[in-house]
Amino acid sequence: MIVGYTTGTFDELHAGHLEHLNECKGVLDKISPGNNNLIVGLTSDELALTQKRKPSQCYEHRKIVLSNLKCVDEVIKHTGQTKPEMLEILGYQYLFIGNEYKGTREYSEMESCVNVTVHYTVPSLDDRPSSSKLADERNVDVLKQLN
Repeated sequence: MIVGYTTGTFDELHAGHLEHLNECKGVLDKISPGNNNLIVGLTSDELALTQKRKPSQCYEHRKIVLSNLKCVDEVIKHTGQTKPEMLEILGYQYLFIGNEYKGTREYSEMESCVNVTVHYTVPSLDDRPSSSKLADERNVDVLKQLN
């Protein structure tokens, strides 16, 4: 069994999220058709709050949505464990992340792991949707209304 792992908040699921998850599953299907497992480490509400902002949807709602995607095999709670810690727990062979994280310390370190392939997904959409960008734009709109 080939195991792939990716993490994210996946708040306000959009086309960029779907592209990322479908690419992850596609890579696994090419390597080991029918004998793979894509695990999504879904960021807890508490961790999201410390990393970026409070999600617009609670963890349980986001988990239900992800669990119903055919490209996702399993959703587990991500509460801040490092990628090496999760490697010990899950024994994944593929670690997936968006290409905007290429060159960061966390993922560069994972590239040196002998039994792990780090795969950077690339969104095909030119406008690259972003939950963070959408939330920031909404906050600016709210502030304008208050002034």
